[in-house]
Amino acid sequence: MGAPRSGGFPGILALSAFLLISAAGPPTAEGGVPLLPGGSGDWAVVEPPRFYGPDNLYMEIDGEAELFLQYEFREMTSAIVGRVKGNGRTYRVERFLHGDPREAFGVYSQHRFPDQKTVRIDSSEAILSGMSLDTFRGSCFIRIRAGGDDPGTREDLLALGRALLGMIPGKGDPPAETRAFRIPGVVPGTIVYQKRAILGDERLSPGFEAKFDAGGVQGTLLLIPQTNAGEGGAIKRLATLPGWAGVGPGMYRADLSRGPAWFSVRGDSVLGVAAKLPRPQAFEMLHKMDEALGTPAR
Repeated sequence: MGAPRSGGFPGILALSAFLLISAAGPPTAEGGVPLLPGGSGDWAVVEPPRFYGPDNLYMEIDGEAELFLQYEFREMTSAIVGRVKGNGRTYRVERFLHGDPREAFGVYSQHRFPDQKTVRIDSSEAILSGMSLDTFRGSCFIRIRAGGDDPGTREDLLALGRALLGMIPGKGDPPAETRAFRIPGVVPGTIVYQKRAILGDERLSPGFEAKFDAGGVQGTLLLIPQTNAGEGGAIKRLATLPGWAGVGPGMYRADLSRGPAWFSVRGDSVLGVAAKLPRPQAFEMLHKMDEALGTPAR
């Protein structure tokens, strides 16, 4: 990510640019969705926005581009924003458009960690700190970085986040698959949609994972969509894991590099638990995931 711009309008030239861009209306990306509300909104772009696609994203966020590209990245709008009637504080805004809401959530999940402060902005969860806000809605991931930290910055971040999200169609609900992780013991902030290796093995991805700590036993819960796994489905790919064997109707076991894993085929997904657990306890966790997901067993 590029460094946040310093706060304050840099003299008469920036003020002139502010007035010209405000009069021209809010910038739109190639997809045609305005960045900010037009008319007499509270916010305006104070520097000309920049637009990036898959071929040149690295020019703006060198070192991070690869993360975004793997989630069906389409385009990014970058701008410096300030209040129309404000105190000179500015904010760097980056709006990333991805292939669909699952992909946008995937990028957000890569920025989400335990112990972070989160808030709700309508249907969207947002990660909030004293100088930044990350959130997602529909097929877009948004991040805002403040140019300075002083009283009122968090309130501005929330207000700006609300304005930006208001221009994006869709909702901020996480993918339906994440319901499988709404069970006791799951560590908050650890649900991730991975496009590449899970637990160090490419055969487990793409898929969802979450960490759990139950009764002193720690491990990883998995949900691997069958419909996103290519010809033969996820189960064909998983069958190449070491020690793969059926242990019951729709139930399997494998030996991963980090220990044993148990799997259960449920609807269009394969549920999994990777932990040093006895078979009955592993099956109980898979059953709880199945109930939370609300899909019938095959």
